[in-house]
Amino acid sequence: MEKLEEQIRNGWSDKARQVSEIIRPYFKVQDELATENGLVFRGERLVIPRAARKLTMQEIHRSHLGVRSCTRRAEDTVYWPGMTSHIKDFASTCIFCKQYGTRQL
Repeated sequence: MEKLEEQIRNGWSDKARQVSEIIRPYFKVQDELATENGLVFRGERLVIPRAARKLTMQEIHRSHLGVRSCTRRAEDTVYWPGMTSHIKDFASTCIFCKQYGTRQL
């Protein structure tokens, strides 16, 4: 996150190739990113660092409401590149949902 914060403060290059590989996934949304009190936001959504994504997905999926509900919930509050597919993959491996999912319909 420090590199991303620094890039936001210093400005972005015109070409994605010239941006550090670690923050390149944020290049397309660069105009929507801002920093405040050491946190990075995309609009009003908190950008989640890689190290906190698994815990964030666990919290989002805690109620076992399914992929669409979890995705909507996440899209309202948090962001990271590839978030939707990560949530789908995470929810699809949930043993509880696999066992009881069809009964919740």
